[in-house]
Amino acid sequence: MKTLLIIVIAIAVAGAGGYFSYTTAYSTALAAGTTAGQEKGYQTGYTAGQEAGNTTGYAKGKVEGQTAGQKAGYDSGYTKGKEEGYTNGIKDGTTGKLGEGYVVLHNPTLAEAKEFLAQDPIDKVPYNELTYVCTHYARDVINNAVKKGIRTAYVEIRHPGMSHSIVAFETIDKGIVYFEPQYDSEVRPALGKKLWECMLPKADGAVFTAPNYDDTINDILIIW
Repeated sequence: MKTLLIIVIAIAVAGAGGYFSYTTAYSTALAAGTTAGQEKGYQTGYTAGQEAGNTTGYAKGKVEGQTAGQKAGYDSGYTKGKEEGYTNGIKDGTTGKLGEGYVVLHNPTLAEAKEFLAQDPIDKVPYNELTYVCTHYARDVINNAVKKGIRTAYVEIRHPGMSHSIVAFETIDKGIVYFEPQYDSEVRPALGKKLWECMLPKADGAVFTAPNYDDTINDILIIW
């Protein structure tokens, strides 16, 4: 009986020890498996996520990059194209490549206007009451100025006696300046004043005298 009891106790102790060993081994294996699984899962998930993220990010970045690049390229190209087109358009126009072409006019300095008049030969043309009067002088001076690229206005001075034609330049340093194209002399017209009194001396120093009619200025018509 005593022997049997000892055997039973031994079996119980062995069973308890086996259970303890099982529990310990299970816990250890569970922890190790969990750690290994987490690492493996993390690595797998990281790789997959990185690939998916790279693919999505690349695609989105490519689209946005193309859009931004296209806009920047368009803006830059448009600006440069406009500048070159404008420049080439003026060049082609002035050289007659666009049909008849056109002349680019500019407002001169007072010195430039005077230099042009001094070189222009129209003041040497004889006055003729039937064929060549003030309007012809003004017309021809303006035409010659346009050929030089100088912006010039036709001016009609109106007074009770008759009207008189002169020219004007809108100078960049002295504003609008008037000239008598028959003599290349400066005129400073003002409403209510006598026209002859508004004319400065001629190139040879001769002064204008009063005409035999009323030349009081009542209107100044400027045509550009």
